[in-house]
Formats: sequence, C-alpha cells, structure tokens
Amino acid sequence: MTTHGHARARVIHTGQVVVDVTMRVPAVPAPGAEVFASSFALTPGGGFNVLHAVRQVGADVGYCGPVGDGVLGEVVRRALDADGVEFAGAQVSGVDTGICVALTDDSAERTFLSTMGAECRVPLDAFDAVEPRDGQVLYISGYSLIDPTNLAALGRLARRWAVHADADASSGPASHPHR
Repeated sequence: MTTHGHARARVIHTGQVVVDVTMRVPAVPAPGAEVFASSFALTPGGGFNVLHAVRQVGADVGYCGPVGDGVLGEVVRRALDADGVEFAGAQVSGVDTGICVALTDDSAERTFLSTMGAECRVPLDAFDAVEPRDGQVLYISGYSLIDPTNLAALGRLARRWAVHADADASSGPASHPHR
C-alpha cells in the first residue's frame, strides 16, 4: 500500500508472543505458603505489546513468530486477528504457546514466572517467506537468541535483510524516485 507516493510503514515482528497471567497479591508468598490474589487477568503479552502499540499508531504489522497449537495459542491468534495483525508465523504442533505469570504485590514490586513454549521453538525455515521491502522495519527480540534454532532461523533472515539493504544502498536515489 502506498500513500502520497511513499510506501506505508510496516513492521515485521519475529519475537515471542506469550500469554500473560497477571495477579495482584498482598505479598509474594514464601516457599510452601499460599496467598490469594485480589485480581487476575489472562491476556496476550510479551511481543504482543509491541504489535498492539504499532497498530495504535496506524502502521501495518505482521507477526512471523511461532504460535502453539493449544488453547493458549488460540488466545494469541484471536488477539492478533482482533488487532488487525497479519499472522504469517508457524503453528508449532504438539506444544502450546508459553505463559508469563506476573505477580504484583502491594508495594508494586513485580515477580515473573515464565515457560518456554512454541514461541521458543522456531522452525529453521520459519522466516524464509519474509521478504524485505522498502518501508519495512524488522523487529527482533533478545529472547529470540536463547534457543539455537531460533538464532539460526533469525540468522538466515538477517542475511537476506542485509543483502537487500546493501542492494538498496548501492542502487542510489536514482532508482528510488519516491525518496
């Protein structure tokens, strides 16, 4: 899509969308103790917060990270769809999307417990269909570097992106009249 001769901004997100389980507690319980939360929410989180913010400023966004095939993956897919985020990632079979449990105590201190689900199991070819284009921004999360396969898949994507950037820079402004 173009606007006034310029490519519309588009963000390609390769990071992790998880499901946040947030609870408000008076204090984080000591080992072996139990505490009841005064509030609870189950919402998409992690990389979804970036995707949502990008949509709020009117830019197009595509999510290319993996999603699990369980009920949590379905929460993520519905949220992406509701926000108008194009999902072009892999669905990882046999594993669900991970969660992040966030406990916030009365002093506003936060404690996190996380799992590594489908978002940390990127197939090696997961980003092979992602083609760099003018006007796109590639968003990579540091969490993507934890798993060696994720890192290898991102390396393949980054090399293609760098070749595109080199070709774009060497072609000069004459071949890009919209600049």
